[in-house]
Amino acid sequence: MLNHILLAVKAERFSNTPGRTRTKETGFFTQSAGCNEVFLYVEKPGFWVPCVLSEIKIATNTRRKQVNRENADIRKNTVREVCEKELLELLQVSYDFGEFMPQHRIGYVRLTWNWKNMTLLSPEIVRPPQNTPKNILDTFERHLWYSRHNISDIYLLKIPIDGRDAFFFAIQGHCHDSWDNSCRLFEVLDEQGESLGSGDVCDHRRGDVIPKTYINWTDRQLDGRDYYTEAPPWDGDPPPEDYSYQHDGQPIWWSEE
Repeated sequence: MLNHILLAVKAERFSNTPGRTRTKETGFFTQSAGCNEVFLYVEKPGFWVPCVLSEIKIATNTRRKQVNRENADIRKNTVREVCEKELLELLQVSYDFGEFMPQHRIGYVRLTWNWKNMTLLSPEIVRPPQNTPKNILDTFERHLWYSRHNISDIYLLKIPIDGRDAFFFAIQGHCHDSWDNSCRLFEVLDEQGESLGSGDVCDHRRGDVIPKTYINWTDRQLDGRDYYTEAPPWDGDPPPEDYSYQHDGQPIWWSEE
């Protein structure tokens, strides 16, 4: 019976039959006298089926949730595709994430070195505007925390996609003779700051073939273990499923002072 109800809820192409009452969610129905039983007309296969109002609500809510999930998946895939397209265009000319869509940048952390004595200079930090969604502000602080322990640059971008904003965190770890945090990471969020996933940039090479670059996406936010050089959990991180972090004694390499 629930299958019939779902068909009826989805079908809203009914003719104006005299004596029937049209509802917003279920099309036409007729109610039996003295009880809460109603009869829905199912366009296919074409007859009236009995059901109760509570079942109609369940079916409608089920369908609404399904549509919301489908829309969320479409949005997630669209944002990820834009991220990958722009990344591939960047890599044609530069490997510096500092050149990734700079016109959309609303915050960043950039670290530079004194190459004579291999020490870090004062960091260049621009925080996003305070009217940015709180989840985005918290994510910026989270990656700033990781960077203090593993030395990485952070670039936050606000990009309109199909009439709605999306936020990209492009993260590039530092790597040279005395330090190795050779990673390139992305974390993407929607206009409310809800996660649309994260991933690391991978180069797949076979023999002498030009490597294929892609982002290995996951449906979660980044944490300190996703960096090549791991960082301890940020105070706002959810409790990890295990405590396999290899960060015991990991010092703080730079501060904002």
